[in-house]
Amino acid sequence: ETLHYRVAIPRGHAPGLYWYHPHSHGESFYEVTNGMSGAIVVEGIERHLPALAAMRERVIVLRDVPGGPGFVDDDMPMTGMVGATRGRRIGRPAAGKPCRAEQGLQTTLNRQPAARIGIRPGERQFFRVVNASAARYFDLSVDGSPLDVVALDGVALDAAQGNAPVRRVSHLLLPPAGRAEFVVTAPDHATVLRSACVDTGKAGDAAPAVVLAQLDDPAHLLGASPLPVGVAASAAPIVAAPGNPPAIAGPLPRPAARRRIRFTEDDRGFYINGRSYAMDAPPLVVARSGTVEEWTVENATDEDHAFHIHQVHFLTEAVDDAPAHVWLDTVNVRPHRRARLLLDFRDPIVRGTFLFHCHILDHEDQGMMATIRVE
Repeated sequence: ETLHYRVAIPRGHAPGLYWYHPHSHGESFYEVTNGMSGAIVVEGIERHLPALAAMRERVIVLRDVPGGPGFVDDDMPMTGMVGATRGRRIGRPAAGKPCRAEQGLQTTLNRQPAARIGIRPGERQFFRVVNASAARYFDLSVDGSPLDVVALDGVALDAAQGNAPVRRVSHLLLPPAGRAEFVVTAPDHATVLRSACVDTGKAGDAAPAVVLAQLDDPAHLLGASPLPVGVAASAAPIVAAPGNPPAIAGPLPRPAARRRIRFTEDDRGFYINGRSYAMDAPPLVVARSGTVEEWTVENATDEDHAFHIHQVHFLTEAVDDAPAHVWLDTVNVRPHRRARLLLDFRDPIVRGTFLFHCHILDHEDQGMMATIRVE
């Protein structure tokens, strides 16, 4: 069948990178792993950061797709074993060895297992990267070049008061569903975009090191897309335009409520505050429109969980007990650690019932999801 959507983007919506995928409960891991997703760019970030307008823009979608022996792509019944869901092998062989090879999965960049990106020596390009994997973590870096991060999860860094508009880092962790927008400056030689091995905990999934793309002068990459005429390396500094603040910048009111959200799991499934998701269950949280709430998300398991909420962003106060100050809609919480977040329900459009969950989608499929109603 066909369902028609009309998506109205408000004038005041923050520009940035988003994505979409189907969300049928119990099927999400299978559907996303098999490629049912796409990127959405809300345009206009160059009005806030004018230097970006002179750069070539790359929209990059990272996926883990079926490839090689071990991945089962037909119906797999739930067995009660942790890690078993449709389209995935039962159990976690070699758990505790994060750099082990993934079983039956192939990492791709824009559907290419060996991608090539044309970039001239000294050129700056604007990379907009979405982790559209069902469960894979990426720790991104470019050999020989720092990453100049300007936005995360669709929101400019300086939307949080006190932040500079750009943050220079050597690498950046991107959990499932996370998005990052950053500038890469090419060195004077060929280089690579890579992900380092990510330790997701002693019960976690594999996330081995992988080279995602080769970066080289377009003249050296047979078949690479040519640069558009007139786009050249720009020396303009990445600074915010005067009088053009991000849409959600500004101080937050005091929290109207404080809540604890606790992730747990056992051999039967995954839980939030002791409850496994049921479509007919009442909302786990009822919040008031126009308010801000403080949530402490606790991970009481031996593996990473990626907390994600629909419809709204949150301002991180602390992650792993270290201060943090950035707007996100997905945050990784390490084993036996916690994150303290300010959930923003001030937008009057945000009303009704929606979801929050772990965005490792086999965890979500097996119960690590809950509903929230905003009244």
